[in-house]
Amino acid sequence: MSGTQVVRYGAGDKWVAREVTTTGYCNNAFFGTDPAVGTPKVCQILVPGGGLPVPLPASAPTPTPVVVPQPAPAPPPTPAPVVIGPTWMDNLVITRGGVYRGAWQSTDPFKPAVKLMTKEEVTLIGQTRSKGAHVQSGMDHTKLIAPDLFGLGLNPDVAGRNFGGFIDLQNFDMADLGNIEHDHTAGVYLRKWLGLATQAVTIRIRLYKGLNVEGRMSDGKGGYQQNFYRLQHLQFNDVKNVPRVLVEWLDLLDEEGKSYVEDKVNISSSSGTDDSPMEFRFIRGNGAHHGWDPGFDSPKYSGGVVIVDGMLGQNIWIHHCAAANSDNYSFANAGGHRNITIEDNRAAALGRWRDGRLSSVKGDASFYNRDYRRHDLYPGLPAYDVPSIRLRRNYSARSKPTPNNPAARWDYSLEAGLGTYSENTSYQPNNAAVPDSEVQKVLSWWEAQRYSAGVTIGHLGR
Repeated sequence: MSGTQVVRYGAGDKWVAREVTTTGYCNNAFFGTDPAVGTPKVCQILVPGGGLPVPLPASAPTPTPVVVPQPAPAPPPTPAPVVIGPTWMDNLVITRGGVYRGAWQSTDPFKPAVKLMTKEEVTLIGQTRSKGAHVQSGMDHTKLIAPDLFGLGLNPDVAGRNFGGFIDLQNFDMADLGNIEHDHTAGVYLRKWLGLATQAVTIRIRLYKGLNVEGRMSDGKGGYQQNFYRLQHLQFNDVKNVPRVLVEWLDLLDEEGKSYVEDKVNISSSSGTDDSPMEFRFIRGNGAHHGWDPGFDSPKYSGGVVIVDGMLGQNIWIHHCAAANSDNYSFANAGGHRNITIEDNRAAALGRWRDGRLSSVKGDASFYNRDYRRHDLYPGLPAYDVPSIRLRRNYSARSKPTPNNPAARWDYSLEAGLGTYSENTSYQPNNAAVPDSEVQKVLSWWEAQRYSAGVTIGHLGR
């Protein structure tokens, strides 16, 4: 074949794929696995632009003759554009490193669309759709680069089953994710980093757009139960002592009645290093809702934006982020005991949905810092390093209306003796309901930062 192309090997609905340059072999040894044991297999080229796979070898098509009108020549009419959708490949299992471009899907809620089964570096470019997980590690020490990837969540259609995650890496070495985007899935889940501190890239997530994280469980009939599974746009879980972690330019939207999210960004039991804290900056969280019905008696810990959670969180820096209309808190430290800085962030919330129903009756303060680590239950935990826990120069305009007090507010809940607090301000007057203009100001402030930086967020469709 000419140049480098994506070739898949297998039969029926069982395939593996890899990039091939000029020549290759259509056998198990070349592709590193037998995707369809006991079945005759073929190789097919994935045609660029979303055409159907063609078998190897492929002969050149016979050109269609052009009939020129007589007697006077005339230019032929411009044909209407033909849009060809992607060719979806089912349940790709990657066993070798390389660059993979394409469209992958899973119609089985118990299988991922793409499974990483190699320690070699893998680059994914394209799109996924799945009733289960989208991209998932299947072994330790995976290394993933995703420079342009979109995922669409599909209802699992299994009663009590929740939507799968977009990118799920556990016991991994590297995650370099940029211009990624997902719709109606859980987001990015990272658990236990096993890489080396000398790596050029450890964890880098940027230019990320997330829409409507779906925590509601399927009713098995294309709809939803009221049961809720705690899902996030971005979850760090037990990711400890990692240098050079950068998370920036995230635009995370959850719409009323279309999503159910616990936290947009949850940093649980995780830490950077003393000389290189985990950095979370320029994140916009617009809407964070606890369910499709404000009257639903939902779990109280849902509908938040960015939180340091779990135990032994340290060396974390959150700054220049915006939170708008979250049903719960906006920015919080509930588990960090050392070197936690939350500064220069802005938040505003109306505390009600567009139809006027109250949405934050169970919600928390806009910014809070509390001891949820329970020293009474775990006496061996290290003490709080109070001077190194800092909340400063933040702005809050949070309404928390109740049936008896429509002008109620709750901007800050900062526990005395648990950190240092300075220059945090609130919308005035403190006993007045927050107008929508304050919410728009917070959203516009973040947008002005993005415009100044000249960044494009989300899937580029390359």
